[in-house]
Amino acid sequence: MAKRTSSGSKATRKRVKRIPPTAESARDEGPRLLPLGDRVSEPSKLEHYLDLADAALGLRSEEENRHAGQKADQD
Repeated sequence: MAKRTSSGSKATRKRVKRIPPTAESARDEGPRLLPLGDRVSEPSKLEHYLDLADAALGLRSEEENRHAGQKADQD
């Protein structure tokens, strides 16, 4: 049986140079997340259909129906 070569052993492997935690390059900036947009300003089409269904079933008050109509006119 052939023996494995010692390539990749701890002695020949390159080591990562350690830096002190106070160094500028060690600064942890955290994940770069995109901010969530305001969902109220961009209603989805599904929300519009739900509003129409509520109005048709009479589940919404008259004032809510008028407000929804004004909102639709602005779009």
